[in-house]
Amino acid sequence: MTTMRDYFKYILKPNSIYILVAGLSMLVISFSVLGYLFNASQQELETSLLQKAGTAAMFTQGMIDQTASIIISAEEASPIIDQHPEQANKYLKQLASNFSYIKAIAAADEDGHIFATSNVMPSFNVADRPFFTEALEQGKVVVSDSIPDKLDDTIIIAVSKPLYDEKHQFKGVIYALIPLKNLTHLVSSIRLENQETIFLLDSMDVPLIHPNQQLVKSQKPLRTYSELRENHNGQGIHIVNREATKARIMAYDIIPNTNWMVLVSVPRSTAVTFMINNLTWPFVLFLLVSSPIFFLLLKFSITLAKKQNELVENNRTLEKLAVTDGLTGLYNHRFFQETLEKHLKENLDDDPLSLLLMDVDSFKHYNDAFGHQAGDTVLKTIASIIQSNCSKMDIAARYGGEEFVIILPCTNEADAYQKAEKIRTSVEAHRFDGEAEQPMGEITISIGLACYPTHGKTKKDLIRAADQALYKAKFASMKNIVEVYHSVLDELKEDLTRSEKSLINTIKTLNTVIHAKDRYTYGHSERVMNYSLMIAKELGLDKETIRHIRYGAFLHDIGKIEIPGPLLNKPGILADEEFALIKQHPVLGAEIIKSLAPLKAAVPFVLYHHERYDGTGYPYGLKGNNIPLAARIGSVADSFDAMTTERPYKKAKHHKTATEELKAFCGSQFDPQIVKALISALERNNRNVKMI
Repeated sequence: MTTMRDYFKYILKPNSIYILVAGLSMLVISFSVLGYLFNASQQELETSLLQKAGTAAMFTQGMIDQTASIIISAEEASPIIDQHPEQANKYLKQLASNFSYIKAIAAADEDGHIFATSNVMPSFNVADRPFFTEALEQGKVVVSDSIPDKLDDTIIIAVSKPLYDEKHQFKGVIYALIPLKNLTHLVSSIRLENQETIFLLDSMDVPLIHPNQQLVKSQKPLRTYSELRENHNGQGIHIVNREATKARIMAYDIIPNTNWMVLVSVPRSTAVTFMINNLTWPFVLFLLVSSPIFFLLLKFSITLAKKQNELVENNRTLEKLAVTDGLTGLYNHRFFQETLEKHLKENLDDDPLSLLLMDVDSFKHYNDAFGHQAGDTVLKTIASIIQSNCSKMDIAARYGGEEFVIILPCTNEADAYQKAEKIRTSVEAHRFDGEAEQPMGEITISIGLACYPTHGKTKKDLIRAADQALYKAKFASMKNIVEVYHSVLDELKEDLTRSEKSLINTIKTLNTVIHAKDRYTYGHSERVMNYSLMIAKELGLDKETIRHIRYGAFLHDIGKIEIPGPLLNKPGILADEEFALIKQHPVLGAEIIKSLAPLKAAVPFVLYHHERYDGTGYPYGLKGNNIPLAARIGSVADSFDAMTTERPYKKAKHHKTATEELKAFCGSQFDPQIVKALISALERNNRNVKMI
């Protein structure tokens, strides 16, 4: 057996110089490897802390997202919408019983008075509570910071959302209360090593979870870590107090939307111990004196590399979860917004980019008939169809609810339209369970298409253009179509001064506001414009006159911006004072557009389209040919569309019935020649009226 003495005797022999050189080389390699392992161990510890912070953030976000889904589901329930207290209480109690971590689900009216609750509690006003006011101000699902519960003096977190009726009128707030202790139990399930601690701070730096319970109860903010939220986004490592005996390594993760922060902390001295323990001195000594250890070291390095790869893959998985919609597997809304903005900023050469905004037609009807589980299956199937028709460059995401969106980089309008049609027909061809009960007998989607830079050069403008195109597809047509963004007003901009262009933008904004107040108006204006152009061409009018008629028809209802939304959508007969207000919209509309030179010739259409041929119309009681020709055309087109379109207070008439009614009022309400021209144009084009 060779002893250490024999080994050194051999090493010191003159003919063993090569062995000495080899030994020194091994020593250099060993120290290099040791340095690598030292750094790798430190990174492993930091990665472990980051994983735990990310897991805690994911658990917390998961609880919040699930609670948000619960109150969104509750909002759509008829007992809540109709505000039937007894039924609503029973519904909320049953709903809350399925989720043990929720203390209560309640709904309050617009004045803050609770009208439904899952728990027995005294009636009080919540109008001054943060979850009520924030939901009202932001108009979406919001998560409150920690707040004291007035009923039992515990600390709670509230997830709330505004309540709206079918006309999108604010009716109150629905909210769910989560006791802080339930969130604490969830996060505390994460396995921590020796001396590791976990904190959770809300957006105001108030501790929700902290080893010192007095700090949680006092609800006083801890400003020590505020710089992390202010200066960083997402995950990171931070060293707190760099003094050797007090230094701590902090892994932090910012929770999206809430701006809450998770921190996992360990003393820096523990990190040093952790690294030393991973490298045993016998192993190091053996490495220095024995060349075979080199191969063991290589194997160890490979194992460590695999472990690091696993950690990287885990991080990638967590990152993917953060940008993925949980139901459909597509990207989520946040990732879509960030990606679109990034593409537009990096597109210095103005390469084409297209945006497809899609909406499942009559989806609420399907949900009401078959339930949310069946609705979720439909959404997942449509998401799969969308993904299968996307290339590797395309970014498909769930925009929200039953809406989807696709970013098509380096894609022009023609190619984008072709892809949109392929997706639309694929959805139409798919057989869904229960689709025969849908209004159109099948499940379909409508698609709005907008292109950069033609339809918008900013993210906001491009999304707005795609949304308007989608709205036109759903409300100005028969749904189940692809609609490319187009604005009649954009055609004017080439001949306008800078100030006039600004005014056109203002008019476009007013039009958007009207559509929000009265969803019927947008489709109506488009159809009245089409009918008016058919009449004008049938009468053989010149191109310039037709152009002015086009603008007048498109803007004929713009004066409704001054009419309250509830009045515009009121079913039934209007009171005299209400009808008097409605009759002012032609005058108001003419005042809005007359300051623009290119639109002056369109003023008669807007001002007089409610005058009657026999002089009994409004606003001025003009008669016969004293009514401008454009307005006489508008009167017929406006009335024909009103008769053939479904409204809340009346059923749509068949186009043949409507034309007979036009004939019946020739000479009294309508110019006979205009009625004749419309009927002739409809017969020539063999066109059936589209009813929404």
